[in-house]
Amino acid sequence: MTNKILVVGDVMLDEYWYGNSNRISPEAPVPIVNFDNKELRLGGAANVAANISSLGGNVTLLSLIGHDKKTKIFNELIDSNHIKHITIKSKNLKITTKLRIISSNQQVTRVDFDTETSAYSRLILNKLKKIFHEFDLFVFSDYNKGSLSYIKLMIEFLVKNHKKNILVDPKKKDFLCYSNSFILTPNKKEFLNYINARSFDDKAIELGFECVKKLKLKYLLVTLGENGMMLLNHNKKTLIKANADEVYDVSGAGDTVIASLAFCLAKSISIVDAVKFSNMTAGIVVGKHGTSIIKKNDIKKMRNFL
Repeated sequence: MTNKILVVGDVMLDEYWYGNSNRISPEAPVPIVNFDNKELRLGGAANVAANISSLGGNVTLLSLIGHDKKTKIFNELIDSNHIKHITIKSKNLKITTKLRIISSNQQVTRVDFDTETSAYSRLILNKLKKIFHEFDLFVFSDYNKGSLSYIKLMIEFLVKNHKKNILVDPKKKDFLCYSNSFILTPNKKEFLNYINARSFDDKAIELGFECVKKLKLKYLLVTLGENGMMLLNHNKKTLIKANADEVYDVSGAGDTVIASLAFCLAKSISIVDAVKFSNMTAGIVVGKHGTSIIKKNDIKKMRNFL
């Protein structure tokens, strides 16, 4: 029987406007982009769910949504990516959108249309309490937009009810609210900010071990960009070297990492092999433009995992 994964968190749309530029604006030192076409993709927790679905995982997304036009597009993308979706709706909500303007494969600028959802986050907690028994593994994708304001209570509830397979991609500055997770997956900047350090050196690694104990984590996985990933538990560190041939865009790389981890752990693959697999999939998506979904055709060389 396939283990069922629940993804909970901040969902959004990633919007791309494509064009070409061959002159600078006379009004400001910025390029003039001649618009050609646009594209919308799933972002945030929805991108995590889409990656798990694409890999073949049994995934359900729990999220807050509204009733605006872009939410309709969002729902269509959810359906086309074969994601089961449990929604909490409010007519006052608009979906967070990140608009990127691309010229000749280079991002010119990004405009964010953020929606604060913390006023509705208790509804997420209440829904989780009602449906948690249906799932085996839980992924919290926190973009600090408000949906996971009660994440501390969510994790405490799951642990109390013997549901300890909890993966968290953090964005909050204070990691204490993520205590008791199975694995926490900050990037290097997020981790260094938490431990108040400037570089990822031996001292930072020692502080990482302290974090594992302080936060009562099973594992801490720090993603290091071009330097790969460092997996820490209570007394062991494992460095996995980067796997990207060429980096075009890091958008959504963290989503791919935690999605790949969840997919592997749901198949009872060991944590080290799961991290190696995540390293490989992240290396693939950063070689693509924009927020990308990993596909089985991309990873034929890793068929032993699938």
